[in-house]
Amino acid sequence: MNPQMDLERARFNMDEQQIRPWEVLDQRVLDLLFKLRREDFVPPAYRELAFADMEIPLGYGEKMLQPKLEARMVQDMEASSLVDPYHWQFRPLGTRVLEEIFYRMRRLL
Repeated sequence: MNPQMDLERARFNMDEQQIRPWEVLDQRVLDLLFKLRREDFVPPAYRELAFADMEIPLGYGEKMLQPKLEARMVQDMEASSLVDPYHWQFRPLGTRVLEEIFYRMRRLL
């Protein structure tokens, strides 16, 4: 089977089995999760777990949040913060990785 198809299937399953049941239903957020390649943020040793319902160690004491938590956080932000870069203040939320994810999401809009 094509590895790219496996990743797309895993992404689809993450959406249907983890994210939507957590009432993340904003279509903009769901679209962004398909555009943003979560696996690009995961160390190679954990790449197969990129879509798993778990935190993934990133090194230096940091972890990638569960997909459903990242999606919920994005959905819960005000709509204006998704398009206005002056509202993007993530230091209180945690990691540099989360900041990078949100930065890339903003660029995709």
